[in-house]
Amino acid sequence: MMIKTIKRLTILIIMFSAGCGLFAPSATDISEIAFRGQTGLLGSAYTVSFLSDGTANCECSFYRLDENKKPNLEFIENICSDLYQKDSSTFHQVKDSSGDVKLKGIFTGKITKEQFEKLAQNLRSNGFFSIVEIESSDLKLDAPPNFIKAVYAGKTKEISDENNNLSSIETVIIGTAKETKWLVKNK
Repeated sequence: MMIKTIKRLTILIIMFSAGCGLFAPSATDISEIAFRGQTGLLGSAYTVSFLSDGTANCECSFYRLDENKKPNLEFIENICSDLYQKDSSTFHQVKDSSGDVKLKGIFTGKITKEQFEKLAQNLRSNGFFSIVEIESSDLKLDAPPNFIKAVYAGKTKEISDENNNLSSIETVIIGTAKETKWLVKNK
């Protein structure tokens, strides 16, 4: 009787701990942390990713261009608008599948081991690994969701901010992106 009670208690503790994120992967288990955002009708999309080896990648697209094939940056405040304003020649025109022209920039950079550990700790302390994604079929063109992704121990977890408050995580990732010295990635 006592052994059954101990087993049940152990199972409950494990279930509770997993739900609270106590068994979240360590920084050494996490190999990638990424943020994917889109401004919807304002016309930009981007992905920023950081790898545990210090590699940083950023891919930017502007898809609502004016008659001069330039983005309208009046209301866009993200890493891509910063990179474009710094040097617009780092962006090149490409056609998407519908034949529309967009501007695209691909960049690379480096972060320190401490910066990556800070990103990983931020995921754990904000309960990222215990969040259960709630699917939604609502299509929002004016404010589409952003996504946070982590690759760890051979698994990938991606969560949107549509039904989850990920602002603390987003702030740290975007802050790290703004601190990174970006260089144009060779094509």
